[in-house]
Amino acid sequence: MHKFIRFFPVFIFLFSLGAWSLVSEAEKGSKLYIKDGDSFVWGAKEIRLWGIDAPELFQICQNSKGKDYNCGRQARAYLKSILDSELMRCDEKPSSKRETRIIAQCFVNGRDLAKSMVLQGWAIDYTFFSNGFYELEQIEAKKNKRGVWAGSFQTPRKWRKAHPR
Repeated sequence: MHKFIRFFPVFIFLFSLGAWSLVSEAEKGSKLYIKDGDSFVWGAKEIRLWGIDAPELFQICQNSKGKDYNCGRQARAYLKSILDSELMRCDEKPSSKRETRIIAQCFVNGRDLAKSMVLQGWAIDYTFFSNGFYELEQIEAKKNKRGVWAGSFQTPRKWRKAHPR
């Protein structure tokens, strides 16, 4: 039993290296399909970015003049512009029991994609899951009126509740 206890931390560390990294040579260069501002399909894996919530694809927001625009498509377009399957690495995060997608923190050349989405105002810090991980980026986006913060919008969660599928 003593030997097991002594080597248990090493076992957990080695297991976590393989279990939590989604990147393999098979995914590198795989086709990407961007579903919306916080989820995409990479090869055969559907991934949702951890810690953020982006406007839904058909969500409408208002710009600073009160004019409607499709902020969901804008968020998707921005995510598409920063994704690169050749340079991307994703690390799986724990997910809720009801979640069918892989929840992951993804990086392109070391740049956190979710952080970029929040910083540019195309996603909000999803504090229920992130515990405020992207709070500073959200404050900066709001202060500088970037993305959805340039006008008015309903949080994606409230929008989903008001527009069930």
